Amino acid sequence: MKFWNPFKKTRNAVTINLKKAIQENVDKILREGKIKTKEDRVLITAISRIGRFLRSRNDQVSREDISYLEEQQKEIGLFFPAITEIILDWKEEGKLDILDKIDKLAENRRPNRKEGSHGR
Repeated sequence: MKFWNPFKKTRNAVTINLKKAIQENVDKILREGKIKTKEDRVLITAISRIGRFLRSRNDQVSREDISYLEEQQKEIGLFFPAITEIILDWKEEGKLDILDKIDKLAENRRPNRKEGSHGR
């Protein structure tokens, strides 16, 4: 059995299908129902904030929301367009329940820690 590889090698370059890689990572996080790493936390938080922005009406968007989105765009860089595309796809497909699940995960402030590693 051959697994899908998001990296496509071309001469002296690597092409990555970010949209598919992000989608698979989000699917995995939602399947497990928890966030394990800081990177996953950043991804889920970004999707949650961008999703809320795209679901809201323009008159409901505050300056704070806009400045936060600008910060997120800097933090997640080239992932921003792919994340936005995924959210718009979910919206078109009527899968906004996915964003509700992501919002719930994003409410927690820290990644889940392994038992016994409280650091005290």
